[in-house]
Amino acid sequence: MKIFSEITGKPNQVYQDDIVELLIKCGNKRNGKRPKGLLAKILRKFNLSASNSYWDIKKKIWEVLRIQEQPVKIHQKERTILERNINNAAGIAILRNREGLLLLKALNLRQKIDKKTFQKVLFKKILNTKSKIKSKAMAIRQTSNIHKETKSRKIYNFEDSKALEGYFADKKYLYTKRNSAIVEKRKKQDRYTCKICDFQLKIKGKNIIECHHLIPFADKKLRLTNIKDLVSLCPTCHRIAHTCKPPLSVNELKKIRRK
Repeated sequence: MKIFSEITGKPNQVYQDDIVELLIKCGNKRNGKRPKGLLAKILRKFNLSASNSYWDIKKKIWEVLRIQEQPVKIHQKERTILERNINNAAGIAILRNREGLLLLKALNLRQKIDKKTFQKVLFKKILNTKSKIKSKAMAIRQTSNIHKETKSRKIYNFEDSKALEGYFADKKYLYTKRNSAIVEKRKKQDRYTCKICDFQLKIKGKNIIECHHLIPFADKKLRLTNIKDLVSLCPTCHRIAHTCKPPLSVNELKKIRRK
């Protein structure tokens, strides 16, 4: 089925398809002048300028709509926005059926839609998508400020039944790297059973067991870990072990669990 049937298009023998242009109104009828209107808004949203080409805009459209198939660069020598040959608009060349159908699918539009309506929906989608990203960035900044203010004041009201949560916060940290192979070997030797309370549980094929280092990483130095330095613990016993520094020993854990 031929889409945008009200538009004649320009036949292209290389791609065996018609070339049609998506027109973005500029608001400035003179070539060589800085774009205004819708085109200026879209350039700002895409972080582009009038020195960029139509191809740059086309790639951004594909990126915003998350179209996996790459766009076709129809014209090898792309004009810049300032060199537009349509008086009051920028023309983005697309292949009527090959690329037009991809755009319609990305926007969940029917094939019988006319090009004018399609363009209106497309550009609205572009502007709204970028606005959501900007709004999210603002939300991150605002909630980060709230977090900083709350942290600086050190407000701890244990009688209050409400607490601020759900804000965005940056977190950078270093962590001590463990060796998963020796950890798994220890668990297997212990038959995925806690050596303190004999707890054993398997849910959906996954053993609920953790591996505890008898020699803590407090010194934060590189070292070789022997399998004898490890022991399998259930989540509860593992949590109890780390309530003290240095962690509780196996014998101490057994005494606590007997009580």
